[in-house]
Amino acid sequence: MKDSQKAIRVYLQSGHVVYAEGIDKDSQLLKEIAAKKKLDQAQLNELKTIKEKDPHSLGENLIQRKLISKQVWEKFLELKIKHILATAFKMETADLGFSESELKIARINYLDSNIVQLLLDTIRGIKDLGLFKKYIPGDNIVFTPSEDSGGLKINIPLSPSEQALFSMIDGQKTVGEITADTGMEKGDVHKTLYLLLCFDLIEAMTEESQKEEGADQYFEIINLYLDLLRIIETYFKKEVGREFENIFNTCKGELPDQSKEIFQSLSLSLDLQKDVIRDIVSRITKIGTMTEGRLLLLSSFNKLIFLLIMRMKKVLGTGLAENTLNEMMNVLQYVEKYRQDADMMNYIKGNLEDYLKQIKS
Repeated sequence: MKDSQKAIRVYLQSGHVVYAEGIDKDSQLLKEIAAKKKLDQAQLNELKTIKEKDPHSLGENLIQRKLISKQVWEKFLELKIKHILATAFKMETADLGFSESELKIARINYLDSNIVQLLLDTIRGIKDLGLFKKYIPGDNIVFTPSEDSGGLKINIPLSPSEQALFSMIDGQKTVGEITADTGMEKGDVHKTLYLLLCFDLIEAMTEESQKEEGADQYFEIINLYLDLLRIIETYFKKEVGREFENIFNTCKGELPDQSKEIFQSLSLSLDLQKDVIRDIVSRITKIGTMTEGRLLLLSSFNKLIFLLIMRMKKVLGTGLAENTLNEMMNVLQYVEKYRQDADMMNYIKGNLEDYLKQIKS
């Protein structure tokens, strides 16, 4: 990896990192050894000469002279590799090259480091938080799991906190919302997001992809609630016939202004369903963020169901209202297409159970 200031080499063998060079960490090591072992200037200069003329023999010389142990040298090599990799992450305009050749490095100078674990440890150790700003430029950025995240995640040993943060990335929550929900320091959240980005587990959503993602979710919500509303329609029509249309429109008129706005064209007719959904999605996407639109859509449908159920109790009695709610909950529980989004189902079921308690009181 080369840029205008430096050239870094990372050596791989069978996919494992074994050595790296290009950043002088050896001079710092020699200074520390000289201070700790109280070496005079002549002794230090001799070591510096070895480093300059034959840097690959430095470790063996230090060990033979009993200035450091083999374990200390191996630890130094590990820290050196991590420092070089961290420097590589910061090279914004590097030219990358690859060549295959015989490894001509003394065995004492190379480690056998799993590249995935080494990269994880390197990123976790980065203290320059400015590095992450290029990839997480603000709190309003939204990330989503990548298409290959399921397969990739199996081979990437995330820590519990990294795993917890990754599970919160859903294409809806902003970086700011995730930070607030986790209670983690902002810098730690950004570092974890950068780590997930480096391993292609997540990707930033563009404005266009956010709209598409939001539209898909809106379609699912609307279809689900239309099915639930048709259960109410069926029970109502058995008793009141066409009068249900007046009841339905009256309840729509009792909704808050924003809900009335997005439900202008709301109809339970199967023939009009596609047009109804398109109109609602068109209106909801103009309201704030995707999270705000989703909350408004859910609250509007829940309010409409509540008004209809309370009207059913008043007109047709508590028993029929209870049966209707129980039928709606049974549909959520047993119909396969409604069981894929557990959080959504629990949310809706919780509301229906609450309505059941209210009509019994």
